[in-house]
Amino acid sequence: MLTLMSKGAAGLAMALLLIATVACEIEIGNFGASIGPDAPSYSITLYQGGGVFDGEQVEFDDAKAEAPLVVYYFHGQCEQCPHELGLLQETAIEHEGALTVLAVDLGPATGMGDSEDAKALLTEAGAAFPAGYTTDASVESTHEIDAIPTIAFYEGEGHYRKKIVGVLTETGLREGLEDILK
Repeated sequence: MLTLMSKGAAGLAMALLLIATVACEIEIGNFGASIGPDAPSYSITLYQGGGVFDGEQVEFDDAKAEAPLVVYYFHGQCEQCPHELGLLQETAIEHEGALTVLAVDLGPATGMGDSEDAKALLTEAGAAFPAGYTTDASVESTHEIDAIPTIAFYEGEGHYRKKIVGVLTETGLREGLEDILK
């Protein structure tokens, strides 16, 4: 009986390890023009500018000019997003003036929550950095957003460095920042 329990526990541990590995995929390197400097621009209607962007809209190309830049793609029905938005708020405060954090809500473009859902997540997390939404449904494919959330890291002049697909951990965030804050 002890042997069966041990095998069951080992199987459960392996399954959890596999799930954790899949949920926190870190990709490094050049993923082509679609997310690099030549990535197609799109309009972001701002919920809040965080003192970084003026007006109600910003173009993705203009946001990349604020590099180093961390872009957090999410939607209003994301369960882990309040925690991750909180991590990003801490990061924005810690690196104020040296880093721009931008959250882009894909919910209105994908049908996964609406603007009110996203605003509620931002409020719950205490996120005061720039955040907005796009209605451009092509952003998911043209910017290689494979899952929600996805976090993209850009260094100077809008050069793409890294992305994290799935759960954002403090370690993953720290490693992404090390790549762009040189």
